[in-house]
Amino acid sequence: MSPPLSTSGFDDAAAIPPNFLEFYDTKSKFKRWVQRLEGAFSLYNISPSKKNAYFLHYIGAELYDTLCDLVSPCKPESKTYDANVAALTNYLDPVPLEIAEYFAFHHRHQQEGETVKEYMAVLRRMAAGCNFGSFLETALRNQLVCGLSSQKIKDRLLETRDLKLQTAFDIAVGMEVSHIEGEKTKDVNALRMNMKKQWPTMNNSQSKNNHVQDSHSKICYRCGGDHSANKCTWINASCNYCHKIGHIKKACLKLKNNQKVNFVDTEDPEKDVVQYVSESETVYLVNNCLIDSNRDNDSSKFWVSVNFSNVKLRLELDTGSAVSVIGKDDYIKHLSEHTLLKTNVKLRTYSNHYLHVLGVIIVTASVGTEKRENLKLYVVEGARLPLLGREWIRAFTWANFRDCLASVHSIETGIVPLSLQSLLDKHSKLFQEEGLGEIK
Repeated sequence: MSPPLSTSGFDDAAAIPPNFLEFYDTKSKFKRWVQRLEGAFSLYNISPSKKNAYFLHYIGAELYDTLCDLVSPCKPESKTYDANVAALTNYLDPVPLEIAEYFAFHHRHQQEGETVKEYMAVLRRMAAGCNFGSFLETALRNQLVCGLSSQKIKDRLLETRDLKLQTAFDIAVGMEVSHIEGEKTKDVNALRMNMKKQWPTMNNSQSKNNHVQDSHSKICYRCGGDHSANKCTWINASCNYCHKIGHIKKACLKLKNNQKVNFVDTEDPEKDVVQYVSESETVYLVNNCLIDSNRDNDSSKFWVSVNFSNVKLRLELDTGSAVSVIGKDDYIKHLSEHTLLKTNVKLRTYSNHYLHVLGVIIVTASVGTEKRENLKLYVVEGARLPLLGREWIRAFTWANFRDCLASVHSIETGIVPLSLQSLLDKHSKLFQEEGLGEIK
């Protein structure tokens, strides 16, 4: 900044302070800088004869060179203050074309992130070059309503009769502030809800982990009971499976390893398996499938011999059962090499009793001459009658089941004809060859 002019020998009561900024700031207009300079002249009582000298000093070296070029061959000092201001004003702030300013004004809309107050200030600045005259307030009102980004605020303003500029501005600002505050409230409430959801989950997880740790610390490896192994009454017992001293068959690790079953000792039956099958939760109807002592001699049942990879089992053919089912005991005894997978399928008997489904195994099975892979066999709790349901029936051709049933029920092939013949003999008049039969 150039040093302020010395006021010695001047008649002015005071000089413009040295902190008055010289031009040129590209962010402000030259006209407005001149207005500030005029204010300083008035504040410090600068006489008209000294205005030109102060002006030439505070415009700075770069703008002074420009002014010299504009008034050449004359010197700026030989010109009046008003002449020099007019020369620089026409150069730096030329009068715009009115139609161009009018076009820009009517295409100015509220931008993203721009508040209503900021938008209104821009419209007033742009309207200055449009020469609206007495139509200024109406033009500003119209462009404010048309250019707002919020359709909700627009609709509110369009419903107002005899809408004035100030009224439109106040309504728009009020609705904007209300919307912003409402969004802040939503964010705060959402944050609180997330915190409420996270804390119980964390607390439940910690509590559950502590419970599992406590329960494991009390489980006796000798019998599986809820006490210390040192205090177990079976400390000197002999295992009926591995014949080692110090535990019973129920807690035998060798037995569990040989079974290869993914069971865990927990009270929650839904956690008895550790893997999952991709199935939606479905409820299937099955027969009660309870085991009785004479199941193999029950002539009312249809048995099918099914070959698995290394074992042959007899399953009851049950068209009333949607899926094939096997009990836990048979699974452990014959099919424990198959990994037990978790399933969301639920099984319900016709008596509306839900079976405890432990999981499902994926097997390869043969019926007659046909072999099928990736068949689902559902494992249920306890000693249950193995069922061959409709899911498997569809997988095989019916001819194989017919052959299997004929061989299994061969003893009945002689009984059925005899019963039929006795019926025909008893009612021979009904089945006579000629005419219609009759029965009394």
